[in-house]
Amino acid sequence: MKWPINGLEIWLQWNGGLICGLMRVLQHGLVIWPLTTCFQSGIYGLIFLEKLHGGLSLDALEQSHPVEVEVHHAHGVEQVFDDISYRKGSAVIRMLQGYLGDDIFQKSLSSYIKKYSWKNAKTEDLWRVISEESGVNINSLMNCWTKQKGYPVIYVKSKDHILEFEQSQFLSSGLHDDGEWTVPMTFALGSYDKRNNFLLESKFGTVDISEFFPTSDETLWIKVNVEQSGFYRVMYEDRLAAQLRKAVENNCLLATDKFGILDDMFALCVACKQPLSSLLLLMNAYKNEMDNKCY
Repeated sequence: MKWPINGLEIWLQWNGGLICGLMRVLQHGLVIWPLTTCFQSGIYGLIFLEKLHGGLSLDALEQSHPVEVEVHHAHGVEQVFDDISYRKGSAVIRMLQGYLGDDIFQKSLSSYIKKYSWKNAKTEDLWRVISEESGVNINSLMNCWTKQKGYPVIYVKSKDHILEFEQSQFLSSGLHDDGEWTVPMTFALGSYDKRNNFLLESKFGTVDISEFFPTSDETLWIKVNVEQSGFYRVMYEDRLAAQLRKAVENNCLLATDKFGILDDMFALCVACKQPLSSLLLLMNAYKNEMDNKCY
């Protein structure tokens, strides 16, 4: 879906003026959602990546706060209307859109706007409308993203055609925390035609990918968090990381995914979860890269 600039301005006025988010900050993530999901080419692609990177960087701090915050006094408004609220708010909405699909999500937003025009609405009202349209319990899925600060890093390993996933809270300081999320996972295997989605609903999870691979070929690349649709970081075991480096060198990946791989590696190095040598090795795979969105 492509939005002309005038269309974006109308969306900002409609969502920001027609519906008042009563003491909630998620509304403002919804306001800038079109920038993170509808404009992913040219200069708008750079804006999308910049907002995603900024949200991930800020929410990895120990001093972060949840997207959804109660505001009890007028002077508290400025403290919560910050880049975490806007950038993470829009990113988690985009993640939900990627999980549900464009058609269902846009139909849900249309119903939400019609139902709550000129009224006050809370986060639960948005989730309720989307649940009715999609048949998915959105409230239980999204509460961990809006009521809890931070986000996970997903560790990915592969063994005997089984992908193994493990999540833990990511902090740029490298410290440990106990956050846990229901994560809408996406991954592609050797081609963007071979995508899979699933929910990681606990600390550990596995997916059988044998149907995607010939029995004699385990060298195809695996990219988790396709098109950076999810608000999390990914750390691959060495073999999977090597396959992704080859995919970058051979220009097999979208620019958003090449950016995400590099951005995740840099963040993991800052948090002392990967050695600097791994980052330098990965950067070498970008030596012939011409798309500026990858940097």
